[in-house]
Amino acid sequence: MPTSLFSRAVLLFTLLVAAATTTTAAPTSSPNCLDPPTRDALKLHIARSLATEDSYTFRDGFLGFWRAKPSEDPNADYNYNNAAQPYGITLLYPRNNTPEVPWEGQLADIAQWTLSPNEVVVLVGCTPPPSRYFSVTPYLMQTSSGARTLAAIADPLSAGATGFVGDSSPGRTLRRFTRLNTSGVTVPHERRINHEPSDENLGLGSVGNAWNEDTAILISASPTATRRVANALIDVGFPPTAINTVGIAVSELGSQLATSSNPGGEFSVYLRNALPRDAMAYLAYENSPPWSVFSVTAPNSPQVEVPFSPPNRIEARGFDETYLARALDSLTEAAARALRADSRGVPALSGFEMSEYARTHSTSPAAAAAASPPPSFLSIFSAARPTLRRRRVSTYARSMAQSRPAGMACITSQSNCGLGNRDTSYAIAAPFFRLPSNSSAVLVLGVSHEETGNAVYSNIVVNDVSRRLGIAGASNLGGASALVDVLGLSLPADVTRALPSLYAVLVARDCSRMNTALQCVQVPSTGWPSAPLDATLSVWERAYSTLASTVGPPVAQLVLPRLVVGESAEATGMLAGPVGAAVALGNRLPGAARRAAAGAAGAVPPALANLIVNGN
Repeated sequence: MPTSLFSRAVLLFTLLVAAATTTTAAPTSSPNCLDPPTRDALKLHIARSLATEDSYTFRDGFLGFWRAKPSEDPNADYNYNNAAQPYGITLLYPRNNTPEVPWEGQLADIAQWTLSPNEVVVLVGCTPPPSRYFSVTPYLMQTSSGARTLAAIADPLSAGATGFVGDSSPGRTLRRFTRLNTSGVTVPHERRINHEPSDENLGLGSVGNAWNEDTAILISASPTATRRVANALIDVGFPPTAINTVGIAVSELGSQLATSSNPGGEFSVYLRNALPRDAMAYLAYENSPPWSVFSVTAPNSPQVEVPFSPPNRIEARGFDETYLARALDSLTEAAARALRADSRGVPALSGFEMSEYARTHSTSPAAAAAASPPPSFLSIFSAARPTLRRRRVSTYARSMAQSRPAGMACITSQSNCGLGNRDTSYAIAAPFFRLPSNSSAVLVLGVSHEETGNAVYSNIVVNDVSRRLGIAGASNLGGASALVDVLGLSLPADVTRALPSLYAVLVARDCSRMNTALQCVQVPSTGWPSAPLDATLSVWERAYSTLASTVGPPVAQLVLPRLVVGESAEATGMLAGPVGAAVALGNRLPGAARRAAAGAAGAVPPALANLIVNGN
């Protein structure tokens, strides 16, 4: 239930004096959420009351947003970041820090933190403005033995929507879900899907509103301490139905908790947000995150305490879209045939011209000697050529994919889960490739998982493999019908009927050269972010939250992307070099050795496949 006016008044009155002495921050854009002074005062009130009444100790923290930034480290590892998505990260100061004793040091040193058996990490904040997807996910970043795991310890607390009222998408009905309780919504486990919304803000349905609302998240291994903190929140008027608990099961993670004899593992919490309806409102949210983060620790363990049980994992269920595989393959092959047109013709898509070598070697010596590199594809084929050759255009349907495993699998095996999110299924288009000139391009074709119901939001991202850096991406994927028009394709009736569920996207060094209305992802070779002309690139496709279960769709039910690679690009195979066993995660082969590894073609050994499929 939404916070009542009485409860809100109680909270504001209770904290009035403390708020008056708190530094004022920029206000949030939501009238439904606590203002920053009140939220900060709430934190201080709980810290002081628990310290006075129960001898709890306190450490302060905050939530900040991270975007990929240039690094002077040549071995920088960006862990296949989602290029268009910022990440909110919780930071906790060392235990000797207090609100009155500011901490000075590197942010990286406090972005991961230990957790004691009696400690409760508290996040009190305002959820983002309406977006297609957002989530809060707790992670074990590193085990007590030092293994880098980046593994989720519970399913994300998340919400999503297939669109907003007023959006147009033929064949798609607006749907939304939430697994996060807020001041505007409390959702039982069996009611995670809501009907088509009836208002502009997705706010007045049978399950209420998950956006622009207050929420609290408590993370702890101690049920007793968690209840004590929850009661402290409720005592000052915070709505009890807006409190979420992430219980850490000692049976699973007891060895990761910090004690006097065990340094413990390192934890963190990440917030993701994608495709906000109002980009400027979200930018204001990101610039002044409306969250308070802190922890409180009970002095002693209770004599008798029933521990938290291991968290229930939501069963991954999706919609079988494999019936679209034939249509996608037909479209892919038809596009390739059109792009292999007689070399006297003009290619319908820039980036698929004949290579310089093929161009000069498919003409007579006199014609080759007279030819000079033309400024555009319109003049490449203007000279008469007695010897003709079709363009080399290859199609590939060898993509690999993986649903994100439960984090305990990575923790138990001491392997790296790459900040995986169970709300997402990840596909890597095969092969990797290079775009060695400013006129290079490849074509990516796939199924729109939003149209099939297998995602509230999906995208593709182009990555620099050597740094595992997301360069640029595209969402709201479509364009299959536009590809048919551009290439003048003639398709069977069943393939034509499937076009609204398919997408076609160009990946190019310079989209302004493409001379087409097709969606295009530009991969610059200079600036930030960018990838040099000799860089090995990959395309990842993400599908977030199928409506059948709200977690990532089962891979077996998905149709994975296809690639069309012309002569202006270079297919390089699937490469294990950047994340293989010989290269420690977080490090890269230096200089020529790294480039040589990135250029080695060949299939990925099965044992390394799970190392390559990292990302977030």
